[in-house]
Amino acid sequence: MDLEAGHIISGKYRADKRLGAGAMGEVWSGVRMEDGGQVAIKALLPAAALNSEVVARFRREAQVLARVQSDYVARVLDFLSDPNFGLLLVMELVHGESMLAMLRRAGKISIEAALELGIDIARGLHDLHESRIVHRDLKPGNIVLRPNEGHMPTAILIDFGMSRILSGPDEDDEVTAITRGDRVLGTLEYIAPEQILIARSVTGAADLYALGCILYRAIAGHHVFGDAVEARLVAAKLNTEPPALPTGRNDAVSARTQALVMRLLSRRVRERYQQASDVLEEMQAIVDLGRGGQVAAHEEEEEEEMATICLPARALELATMQAMIGTVQAYQVEATPGPSPPPHPPVATVAQGWGVPPARVPTVQLGPMPVERRQADWRWFVVAVGIAMICGGLVGWLIFLQVQGRGWLSGASPSPSTSAAVLPAR
Repeated sequence: MDLEAGHIISGKYRADKRLGAGAMGEVWSGVRMEDGGQVAIKALLPAAALNSEVVARFRREAQVLARVQSDYVARVLDFLSDPNFGLLLVMELVHGESMLAMLRRAGKISIEAALELGIDIARGLHDLHESRIVHRDLKPGNIVLRPNEGHMPTAILIDFGMSRILSGPDEDDEVTAITRGDRVLGTLEYIAPEQILIARSVTGAADLYALGCILYRAIAGHHVFGDAVEARLVAAKLNTEPPALPTGRNDAVSARTQALVMRLLSRRVRERYQQASDVLEEMQAIVDLGRGGQVAAHEEEEEEEMATICLPARALELATMQAMIGTVQAYQVEATPGPSPPPHPPVATVAQGWGVPPARVPTVQLGPMPVERRQADWRWFVVAVGIAMICGGLVGWLIFLQVQGRGWLSGASPSPSTSAAVLPAR
C-alpha cells in the first residue's frame, strides 16, 4: 500500500506530508502518536522492497545509523516493518532550511561563516566515520541549517540513502553497502574522483573531498570546475587539478583557508586529509586565528583610547608642578638680582635651607605617553599636593622675611644701632 497523508503506521506514527522522493524511497514528515513529537519517516518504495539486496542493506543502514549519537547527524529513532507500508526508518525531523537553499539565496558567504558551518559538518563526519559509515552523497542539499537564536545556525547531516557502511572484522562484506551495481553514486559536483571510478571501495576521504567542494562553493560562489557538466566535469575531476580558491582577500586567514580547501580537493587520496578530526582541528585553528586578530585589534584600540584620555590629566599635573616651582623662582630673582637660573633648576635651589632633599623637576613629555595603572595616579596626586604645600610655605615665609627687612634672600644682617635701640637701660 502506498503511504498517504493521515495514514497511521503500526499504531505509533501518523504520516502528515511528503517531503521528497528518490529512486528507492520517499520521505514524509510525521507525528509520534505517543507524545506528538515531530519525526521524519523514510519508506522504501514497493519496487525497491522487492529487491532482497536493497532490503538487507536498508536494514543494515538503520541498525548502524541507530548507533550514531551526534549533535550534527539526524538521529535514527525507530525502524519498522509494517504489514501495510513495508520497511520504514523513523528519524529526527530537523527544522531549518537546507544549505543549498541558503547558498542559492546568498550566492556566497564569508570565509568565517563557511568555516563555522564546515566545523559542524566535520564533526558530523567524524561521528559517522567513527561508526564506520561513509556518507557518499554529502552536498548542500543534504545539510540542514538548524536556527540558533543570535548565533550561527548548526549544520546537521541528513539523508543517508547512499551511505556505505564499512565492514568490521567480524562482518560480512556482502551486506555492507547500499549500491546500485557499479553505477556512480552521488552528486557529480561533490563526489570524489575515486568515487567515479570505484564506487564500492570509497573511504571517509571521499566525504572529506565533498566537504572541500562545499567550502569552495560557499566561499567562491560557484562550483570547483565552474559550469562544467557530465563528461567534461568527469574529465576535469579525473585529469586536472582544481583551480585555486578565489577569496578576494589577502590575509593569513584567507591563505590558510585556501591551503585547507586545496588539500581537501586533491585528486590523489593519499595527498588528501585522511581523518575528519584533522580537518576539524585545522578549521578551528583558522577560526581562532581570525578571532585572535579581531581581539588584538580591539585591545589596541582600547589602549590607544585610554592613552588619549590619560595624557591630558598627566600633562596637566606635571605642568602644575612646574608652575608652582616657577612662582618660587620668581621671588628668588626679585629679591636677589643675579644671573638667570638654569633652564631646569632643582627644587633645592630655593628649599635646601629648609631641610628639603634635592629633587629633579619632571618635564612634560609632548609625545605619546604609556598607559599607567590607576594605582600610580593617586601617588602623583599626593606628591603634587605635598610639593604645593611646601612651595606655598616657602613663598609665604620668604615674603614675610622681605617685609621685615630680615630676608635671607637679600643677605642683610641687623645693624648695631638697631640692636642698641632695643637693649634695656642699665
